[in-house]
Amino acid sequence: FRRDQGGFKFIFEDVSYLRFRMGHTGFHFHNFFDTTQQLRNKYRTYGHPVPQADNMTISEIHPDLDLFVDCVLNRNATSNKHKTLTTRLEEFEGRIPIAYTIDGYSLARHKEMGQILLEDELGHDKSWHDNPVSPVGKKNSVPLDEKGK
Repeated sequence: FRRDQGGFKFIFEDVSYLRFRMGHTGFHFHNFFDTTQQLRNKYRTYGHPVPQADNMTISEIHPDLDLFVDCVLNRNATSNKHKTLTTRLEEFEGRIPIAYTIDGYSLARHKEMGQILLEDELGHDKSWHDNPVSPVGKKNSVPLDEKGK
């Protein structure tokens, strides 16, 4: 189980298809953004903020977003921290967000996200590995001088 503020207790269901047999209590749902500016603002202001998100490519902001960009733009994702599943959505074992059960929604939203990403003014020439907080980025980053430049 997991405790929340105020002493509420969330009990995970016991499921065999997940690694630690703990089912879902909810979904972390990123798909409600209509622009990359809205997505950047979410990451700049949410619980674990990325202060420079406004000046980063979507892929640089978070490893989940790096995989998202590579998937939607049909790019090679082998160097990503996270991997895509080979299971088709229709064959996925377990619960999925309700929106994904609407016939045609996933494909339509995938295409829409592709268009949104292609219109992004910051482009897609950098990835999570270019972010100084990523393991690769830390190794490749140049130290700042005393003025932070």
